[in-house]
Amino acid sequence: MKRPYHHGDLQRALLDAALALIEESGAGSLTLRAVARRVGVTHAAPYRHFVDKAALLAAVAAEGFNLLTDRLTAARDASGTAPLDRMAAIGVAYVGFAVEHPAHYRVMFGRDLEGLTEDHPFRASAEAAFGVLTGCVAELSEGSPQADAPAAPTGDCAGRAIVAWATVHGLALLMADRRLPCPPEPAARDALVAGLLRQCRLGLGDPA
Repeated sequence: MKRPYHHGDLQRALLDAALALIEESGAGSLTLRAVARRVGVTHAAPYRHFVDKAALLAAVAAEGFNLLTDRLTAARDASGTAPLDRMAAIGVAYVGFAVEHPAHYRVMFGRDLEGLTEDHPFRASAEAAFGVLTGCVAELSEGSPQADAPAAPTGDCAGRAIVAWATVHGLALLMADRRLPCPPEPAARDALVAGLLRQCRLGLGDPA
């Protein structure tokens, strides 16, 4: 018989165990039974919080997107008022998050959640993270240093935001997979990423 579970937050423990297992062997091989074994609870215990594996992965993704949104927002707000500086700052923050939180990142942008509906709650957290990027793209498009109430990401602004996201996402994957040199010190890594992003202007065209 399994010992009674005495942890104060079973849901948090299950999420942490899932993240550890994903980092070790990927999301594809994750099971609720494996998570239960890692935590030290019965096989039925995870179902108190997650109806199936997809629900657990959606919770991992939502947490990741919330963390990413906070990180992007803090980087943007600390970078001054120049729009390109703010874009570079959130690009650096994005890559840093991917390198430092690989398990979250793989689930957030992996294919394991493709079966979930378009109105699934985790997608709102993804839209919030993308909204930080579209706000900064709107600044560049409109010449405004303010991002508190950005224009709706439609038309050319939406296209530019997708190009900018593709740029930083590709760089993040290359560094997370060690396909590009990634300095172990965060400050050195951030400086390298900032330099690369400024060279390509985040896919937003030639300098004025």
